[in-house]
Amino acid sequence: MKYFVFVSVSLFLFYSAVFAQSPEEGGMQDMPRRQMMQQGKQQRNPEEVVEKQVEMLTKRFNLTADQQAKAKDILTASAAEAKKIMQEAKQKIRELIENDRQKLDVLLTEEQRNAAKEQSQSGGQRMPPMQEGMSQEAVY
Repeated sequence: MKYFVFVSVSLFLFYSAVFAQSPEEGGMQDMPRRQMMQQGKQQRNPEEVVEKQVEMLTKRFNLTADQQAKAKDILTASAAEAKKIMQEAKQKIRELIENDRQKLDVLLTEEQRNAAKEQSQSGGQRMPPMQEGMSQEAVY
């Protein structure tokens, strides 16, 4: 439980530091949603993100070199844990979608199943993926 609280607080600090920047400093609160998502995709390198966070924290709270090193260690560990959690969540979502697809298959007639498969293969009307990398093949 303490670990969960620690990770939660760390992630909160991590993301509040990223999103709380002023627009001149590259902050995101005044950006349109699409632009924020594109900027988020560009900042994929976790080391760069951690470095920017440490810089921001240093600027904001005048961290010592020792505090900077410790903050970097904390944020790096949190980023790794967050990545692991996100991967597990994506897998669970894929499993949920596949499970739903199997349950829905039971409801559909053979003709409806064939039409759904055809639509899926032809790139017909489908909902866009929730996350980059999530396949829509499991969804009609």
